[in-house]
Amino acid sequence: MPRLAPRLVKAILKDADKPKFLPFSKPSKQRKSLHDPKQLREAPQFNFKSYERSILLSTSGPNPITESRAYELHKTLPPVVFLPKGAKAREGETDKPREMTEQERKWYSSPYLRMLASPLRRCAVTDQYLPSDFMIRFSYLRVPSSDAGRPVPSLAIIPDGLEHSKYTSRKGGHSFYSLCLREAVDQFIMKQPYKRGTRESPLIPRKHLPRQVAHLLRLRVLQELEQLGERMRHQVRQRIRNGDPHTILRRLTREEFDSMESTRTAPFQNAIAVLVVPPVEAESSMSPLPPPEETPSKEPFPPLSVLMPISSGLQSGFNSLQPLGGLLPSPTVPVYNCLTAFPHPSQRAALRALLVRVLKLEQHRERLHKSPRLPPVESPSFSTDGSELSDAFVLCSDQENLRRGDAAAVAIALWRLRMFEGEDKPTTSSWSLGTHREVRKLL
Repeated sequence: MPRLAPRLVKAILKDADKPKFLPFSKPSKQRKSLHDPKQLREAPQFNFKSYERSILLSTSGPNPITESRAYELHKTLPPVVFLPKGAKAREGETDKPREMTEQERKWYSSPYLRMLASPLRRCAVTDQYLPSDFMIRFSYLRVPSSDAGRPVPSLAIIPDGLEHSKYTSRKGGHSFYSLCLREAVDQFIMKQPYKRGTRESPLIPRKHLPRQVAHLLRLRVLQELEQLGERMRHQVRQRIRNGDPHTILRRLTREEFDSMESTRTAPFQNAIAVLVVPPVEAESSMSPLPPPEETPSKEPFPPLSVLMPISSGLQSGFNSLQPLGGLLPSPTVPVYNCLTAFPHPSQRAALRALLVRVLKLEQHRERLHKSPRLPPVESPSFSTDGSELSDAFVLCSDQENLRRGDAAAVAIALWRLRMFEGEDKPTTSSWSLGTHREVRKLL
């Protein structure tokens, strides 16, 4: 150590004037896509009659046994919503990115189709196979031991992958899944199916795990709204050039909101969610740490959400899809009461501030569309006749406004919160893989 310390100090003083964060000396050469249409070959033949001598000694093309990787088929890059002009393939790749077609954008604008298209995972509590968007992922976290006599680190079970990838990355290693339901998470803690991976390290029990999951699900809604606002802010010039008249977010007038409550229908085209956010005098917060527990109010709260059918004359986009001869139920729009969905005032204040920010961006776009060269705006985000505005915000998504912002991601985050709080508890598992017993009996 005495010989190492002087050299270490000398090396630190030598690089003292350089920036703290240095770029990588060599850029990563890892390929993003291995697809190459020129290397696609027919399936190899293993019939001995097709070869004059042993297959291992064959020299006609890549050997199907010793060079089997030459016959592997790699997927192409997934399409993107918006492709910049002059997009080219990366260095070392032959697969060029492509833009979504109108039909693909129509599918991608539906939050429910995107949830069903997520990869299948098995629930550790009910043994059901469901799309991962209907699940909560848990992983291990090593906690250093504070006891000097016990150097073995402890393990804690934490929810993983609930926040947006821009704010935190998903942890690697072994993981478990449970249904996106508070009762399923409670059973996940009681049955402890994760103990088979904790034989060498002690496990720290966490009784507040459902509360942390609920907080992160609410935080994901705020993060998706923030990303939506950032996307719309960076697409100002693109909106002027494209002239998209479709609105992403608009605020209802008092008359429209009263009419919706009286008729119990949502007369909004391509609506995916309605958020009722009353104003609150509190400091907004988007901290990943759970807020302090508050004394529950004695007044009964309204339900977290209510499903309202869409008027038949306004069904369009993915709302008008009626496969299998109309066997599916009519499309509905969830109306979220944010006083119940976001009980903490700091999160509710952050939610309203983000909605107002997105609304101001929409109003700025609509003022630009007053030019005679651009088409008129459909369903303006603010009242044009001076009517009194309500506290309800309508979120819309279709294949047109998807270019300006991903509103479907916000609807997915809201729906996951709705499922976790028991507003959409599954009564049967006949449409899922695995067991066919009722979910309530499995829990």
